[in-house]
Amino acid sequence: MHVYLDFNASYLAAFVMGLLSSLHCIGMCGSIIGTLTYSLKPELRNDKRRLFEIVLNYNLGRIFSYALAGALVGAVQIFLSMPFSQGQAHRLLQILSAAVMAGAGLYLGGWFPRFAYIEKMGSRFWKCIEPLGRRLIPVQNRTQALLFGMVWGWLPCGLIYTALALAATAQGIVHSAMTMLASGWGLYQP
Repeated sequence: MHVYLDFNASYLAAFVMGLLSSLHCIGMCGSIIGTLTYSLKPELRNDKRRLFEIVLNYNLGRIFSYALAGALVGAVQIFLSMPFSQGQAHRLLQILSAAVMAGAGLYLGGWFPRFAYIEKMGSRFWKCIEPLGRRLIPVQNRTQALLFGMVWGWLPCGLIYTALALAATAQGIVHSAMTMLASGWGLYQP
């Protein structure tokens, strides 16, 4: 089987969605980065190069988790699309994705507070893996930072779920993963 990575419009849409969501993420995840940075040993905090490497690895781990979630959504999308023709399945996923994105926009505007229930969907999974992240604190090296970021990437977040809704329309495991990778790079904040 030959897999090639041609450009998919969802990559650009996901990247722009990430950029436009970054203020929210700076407010939410910025406090996490601040706390993690403050918990580092003073010699790590004061060495700008090593500090940058650790923060970069937090974010690389987080973005990797987003890409993995995208791959999982792509696999589920393929499975759920089986009873439909390809065109019908894609159209249904586009409608669902648009509804989720509209709900997120209304939520951020303060007009649809019930959208917060979407974030609660990931809470059970988060409760299972969050202790793994706690064991990695205080972070002392790049590897620990990467692993912590991989756990942190599963923190329940409505904006990530919105990007996953977009990734579900990307038509395939690789394209869905790449869509989430693009979203993660849009959200990246060192």
